[in-house]
Amino acid sequence: MISSNSQINSKWPFKSFAILLFLISLTIITLLSFPKIRHGTFLMAQKIPGGVTFFFLNQYVPGRYFEKAVPWLDRQLDLTKQFSQGQNTLLPDLIRNTEYVFKRVIFPEELEIISPFLGRLVESFPRVFLPRVWLGKALAGSNPTLALEHLEEAVKIVSVDDKPYRIALSIALREDLPKIFQDWCDRFSKAQFGGHDYETYTTLFWGLGLKSIALETIDTEGQREISGNTGLQLGENQNYNFSLEKPTKIHHMRLHLGVVPGVLVRVNQFQWFRGGKLISTLKGGLRLMSLNGFHLGNGDILLTSRDGEIIDIYPKTRKIIEADRIQINMRFQRPGLGTPFPCGQSF
Repeated sequence: MISSNSQINSKWPFKSFAILLFLISLTIITLLSFPKIRHGTFLMAQKIPGGVTFFFLNQYVPGRYFEKAVPWLDRQLDLTKQFSQGQNTLLPDLIRNTEYVFKRVIFPEELEIISPFLGRLVESFPRVFLPRVWLGKALAGSNPTLALEHLEEAVKIVSVDDKPYRIALSIALREDLPKIFQDWCDRFSKAQFGGHDYETYTTLFWGLGLKSIALETIDTEGQREISGNTGLQLGENQNYNFSLEKPTKIHHMRLHLGVVPGVLVRVNQFQWFRGGKLISTLKGGLRLMSLNGFHLGNGDILLTSRDGEIIDIYPKTRKIIEADRIQINMRFQRPGLGTPFPCGQSF
């Protein structure tokens, strides 16, 4: 005679399998029925490799055990390449983890440890800006010629970022290469193409570069209007025009600069127009306050934010001006990255 305990034990595997099958079916039905849940689950799963890698990196990087940290980056790189061809959704976390490690690398022997991984990263994703810069810095001491080649490629991707120029100028000074120093110095002072676009959020200009500015005007009733201008020029005083939809009684103005950090801006003059006629000019008496910049004694404002800059404008006069176009005379310049600077001085 079979005992009741034996019957229960014999039924248990079947019940376990049935419960497991039910849970799997419920999960599949839920994912198929609710796209937002499916999408969220997929995004969350993509964050797992980067999160696990960062956990182990954090065990080694603070103590500068880079020889133990780099293999975890190699594993994440392999997984990213296997996920899909080209730049895929696993790549941003790989870049963030690599940046976490590389920012703490200081000494030549540490750069030597991470160089082979950076070479693999650049070979796998040749059109990504930061790995090119990191590899250029890692090779600057051991192979300056190859380092400059990678920095050239980095500038082709983003020409306005200061990082590749700093490394190239340091190589030129250390290796006593005056022509290369002069070339990189000239290019930095004039470069305006490319820029930064952020993965998780956008700026008013959908990224930063060296082309876009905007003027925000607020009328006496509190209504806001933003007028853009994409004609920024480096080096000389220029007039920048901002047209309004209709004549507006202007109570307050703010200048938005979609500009990378490390730029000097000087606001020289305001002019207000209506119907094509000049109605007011303000050259002196400008009171300016920037959100993140530093105001220098000569009147320049040094921009420092990687999210763009906002400058509030407070004219001394309280007169309300009605205008349909505002012209601002400004100068934008890039300060030097080293000495001698500006370009053209003796090496």
